[in-house]
Amino acid sequence: MRDVSSTPAGETRLSALLKTARPHLDAALVSLTTVADHYARLPDQGLLPPLADAVRSAKQVVGPLDPILRRSDSFLALERYFLATPRRILIVSQNNAELRPTGGFIGSYGLIEIGPDGLALKEYKDVYTLKDSPRRVPAPAGATMAGTYLQFRDANWWIDFPTSARTLLQFWQDLEQPAVDGVVAVDVVAMGELLNVFGPITVKEFDTTFTAENLLERLTYIVEVQMAPTGRARKGVLSLLANELSHRMMAMKPDDLLATSTALGKSANEKHVQLYFTDSDTQSAMKEGGWAGAIDPPDDTTDLLAVTNAMIRAAKANAGVRKTIDYQVRLATDGSADTTLTLGYYNDEAHLRGTWRAWFGNYLRVYRPVGTQQLTGPGEAAAAGLMTDEIRLPAVTRAFRVHRGDSREEVIRTSVPHALAPGRASVVPRSPLAAGTGTQPLMPASSVSHYRLLVVRQVDLENVPTRISVSLPAGWPVSGVSAWNRTTGEALLVSNHDGAIELSTPLNGDVIVDVETVRG
Repeated sequence: MRDVSSTPAGETRLSALLKTARPHLDAALVSLTTVADHYARLPDQGLLPPLADAVRSAKQVVGPLDPILRRSDSFLALERYFLATPRRILIVSQNNAELRPTGGFIGSYGLIEIGPDGLALKEYKDVYTLKDSPRRVPAPAGATMAGTYLQFRDANWWIDFPTSARTLLQFWQDLEQPAVDGVVAVDVVAMGELLNVFGPITVKEFDTTFTAENLLERLTYIVEVQMAPTGRARKGVLSLLANELSHRMMAMKPDDLLATSTALGKSANEKHVQLYFTDSDTQSAMKEGGWAGAIDPPDDTTDLLAVTNAMIRAAKANAGVRKTIDYQVRLATDGSADTTLTLGYYNDEAHLRGTWRAWFGNYLRVYRPVGTQQLTGPGEAAAAGLMTDEIRLPAVTRAFRVHRGDSREEVIRTSVPHALAPGRASVVPRSPLAAGTGTQPLMPASSVSHYRLLVVRQVDLENVPTRISVSLPAGWPVSGVSAWNRTTGEALLVSNHDGAIELSTPLNGDVIVDVETVRG
């Protein structure tokens, strides 16, 4: 790649780099999958001490590359999907300041063409340049953003990104737009990561220089304060910025590839970039890599928590809202669990400069396992029934406002019928046990029960502080406990005090918590 000294006429430097690198990249990724396969099956038990020491030393050296090795198949699938055949991908830009289930309001969109001949951004436009859909799709429950019918710009209404992406593609087809092979959602946090590599960028038309640090504040001011009173297209600044950013990316040097890949990889791991492809094999690889934004519980999951907030009035007020999640689980000997979820919201006035609506108008959905029932405490009104939508999981729903300077708590009590299951949970990819860093179980599987919780992250401007506590039935000792970031495999610190298990973490990705207990 360093030998690419000039760019052929009509091509960008990135296209020339991709064309030159493609055969070498494919061979390297094939080799990487072979290394990953051998690494995963490399034992250090039952060997002579010198060999065992050599294996452990090799694992220590390769250990930092473990997240890459375990996604080698996904990297290979992406490389072959994009670079072997011409593809057209729909890009949607989400503004997390106006929070929606998959990340934020879709304010603009673009088309990227990529294949053996390289990569090109064909267009990038304000979402309001698209006509309203000729097909009148009733807005789902709670989706009262601008009317009674759903439109392309509001179709990311489900936290499960594949569900939202399929809806977006249906609208795209209804609007008689060019056929595409998939949808990639990118938010302002991911754009900030790219500005760290290719910025700062000055947009002369708005006399503004954008950096990763001021991106959201400057965009909000221009769109909501500077442009809103004029009646002109408010999103034009984002199109100018995105076009210049893409131009710089297309002109990147070989030395920029690592920094760009690192920025995009971090964004994808944290759901600031989410991918959906119509090709089922490629989409399966995205799920396996953790980049599909899908609610996809692993085998033996007994509990699920997916908190999704959706702003139902146009505003950028989410930039000023601090959130917390506190989830308490009390397991019973019959396998059920009584749970208390406390969601905190604080509308911090200091963070609301440039927003024209000061209150945070929210439609809350909390998705739970099938069979979950809502509970009521003493003196509380009877709980409403749980809703089931396109995600096909029951959800507790509520609508409320949090005004500037105010705080609010939403407390949700439920009963999960089969939270504690007999036997040992299967080993999950990228878990501490799969990575060889977890404590091997000692008790026979016939004498234990397991609780496995999947916490699904809604992508937001900040990583929401999350606390999880699990208490076991009296007389049922803990025989194993672990927690980790499902996508990266990062182990999370869990405390255990006499059967009271606690985890506190900023939620920067989906989290799995495994608890194993010896039945009393």
